[in-house]
Amino acid sequence: MLHFLIQIQSGAITFDPNESSKQRSKGVLLENVLAWATENGAIFGKIGIRQISGDLYGLVATDDIEEGDVIGIVPFNISLNAGSPHERKSSSVAIDNEIRGAGDNYQEMTPYEIYLASLTHDYHPITWSSAAKQILKSLNGGGGQALFDLDSIFSMGQMAMSCGYEIDFTKNSKERDAFMLALVRSEEAYTLALFPIVDIPNHRAGGWVNIDSDTSSPLYVKYTATRDIVKGQEIIYSYNQCSYCIPDSNIERKSDLFSSWLFSIYGFVEDLPQRWTSKSSDLMIDVVQNELNGPIQAILNREPTKDDNVFLQRHLKRFKMMEREIMKPTQKLRKVEHEILCKFFTQVKRALALALKE
Repeated sequence: MLHFLIQIQSGAITFDPNESSKQRSKGVLLENVLAWATENGAIFGKIGIRQISGDLYGLVATDDIEEGDVIGIVPFNISLNAGSPHERKSSSVAIDNEIRGAGDNYQEMTPYEIYLASLTHDYHPITWSSAAKQILKSLNGGGGQALFDLDSIFSMGQMAMSCGYEIDFTKNSKERDAFMLALVRSEEAYTLALFPIVDIPNHRAGGWVNIDSDTSSPLYVKYTATRDIVKGQEIIYSYNQCSYCIPDSNIERKSDLFSSWLFSIYGFVEDLPQRWTSKSSDLMIDVVQNELNGPIQAILNREPTKDDNVFLQRHLKRFKMMEREIMKPTQKLRKVEHEILCKFFTQVKRALALALKE
């Protein structure tokens, strides 16, 4: 059963009267994106833009949605792409030309291009200062005893090479901006196509997920409700549990799917539930909370070995020794760097302690 109800219209957003003009403009930009997409062939059903908290916006259900309902169809021809949905070569150049080509003349830019051009990625670890990256390296540990595979975070050029680019970011800041947009906001199944909906729903794993994307068509992306969604409930999409993501059974790519991978690619520490796995072990730590205010616990995929316990204890000891220094504000770091470092530190330390039953 398919329901389509276009509800992207003027006045559809309810603003907090105390929110800043910057916050309000982001909501308006997003509303304009969906309205523009609708005018150009996209179809949206029973969804609207809402302020979730602070400067965070997302999608919510404007009416009850049934499992199986299509909430969005976005044609490929209104995406920003490199010409071929599966071609990486010079992709960021094409995206850069599309987004930045109009300069400061917003009249020549689509609402989606205006929205993308307004975004910054200073929260992402790959853009952090040398001081912040050095602290992150210390947290992760070195050599064969490193907790996670975070190497690509420490070099934007290395990250670009791992994604198939041959770009010297030191010579072209616009290339860097376009690469960050493609890295963080593109629809993975289409490699580097940016669709005017994919980065609006917020991520959360496990039972929070309520939509999935169908990328089987070369003409459009379709978003479908995976369970009933009541009016007012936030629309949640998973960046690592979608239908085309790598199966759990592929042990060689397990680290690509979990909390450390999300942190390195998207630059955020995900809320519960989380799954942590080391680059040097197949031991997985699921950190879950079954009830809203229930106890937080760790579920392991297998019984840890003696070597596993030694490894976990070594890192937990390091974290305890570093805690006071990490949590203390410092002028050496930007506020956003320190806030995300503290969250990453706190979440990993908790996972280690829970796994060891401390």
